[in-house]
Amino acid sequence: MLTKPSNGQKPSSSFSVAKTALSAWDFHVLQSCLLPPHNPLSTDPAADIPLINMHSIHLYTTSPSHYPNVFRPLAAERAIESTASLIDLALITNKVPIRNADWRPTICFDEWNVRDPVRAEGSKGAEERYTLSDALAVSVWLNVFVRRARWVGMACIAQSVNVISPLMTTTDGMLKRTTWWPLWLFSRFMRGWTVGVSVGCGVWEGKTEPAWLGRMKERAWLDVSAAVDEDG
Repeated sequence: MLTKPSNGQKPSSSFSVAKTALSAWDFHVLQSCLLPPHNPLSTDPAADIPLINMHSIHLYTTSPSHYPNVFRPLAAERAIESTASLIDLALITNKVPIRNADWRPTICFDEWNVRDPVRAEGSKGAEERYTLSDALAVSVWLNVFVRRARWVGMACIAQSVNVISPLMTTTDGMLKRTTWWPLWLFSRFMRGWTVGVSVGCGVWEGKTEPAWLGRMKERAWLDVSAAVDEDG
């Protein structure tokens, strides 16, 4: 699906919307939407820009077991890596000209979170009861986005308040769930530019969810990202 403004304004961003980047459908969408300028689908055929500049994917993670729960967001990192490759493949296949050395479509991770549909039933409001394990999983999610900032142009947690969210409102005020704290820490300290890091440590060798994650991503005991701001 291709999204565009409904008010007649020229879009600053045009999105193709797919799934998790872990299926053939994602490449079908990219190949159909990542078209060169002056194509029949363009909202402005005269514009010298490709049809889209962001590709949207989404993923939720959870597990009743602690370690699979914490490491499961690494599946999102693999999805980002996969999407970046699919974008390059679509650019090559459709012969989309590169406008400049810095330009390439980026990824919009339009929905992400730790979500347990059994623990937080949708019919009962989907109000999560997050644990320390979930807070660690959210920390891994955020590390993933920092590490892959080159490819991710936008990442939106779903949701913000009450429904599968880090904040809960009550008649007496607001409750901050465990997952609020990594969001607060990253918002406060992870600003500026990403820094490449290399960490040597042991890895989790047990069961992973999904099962393919154990074959495709190393699950280091220390999951790390880094950033440096203008003050160093």
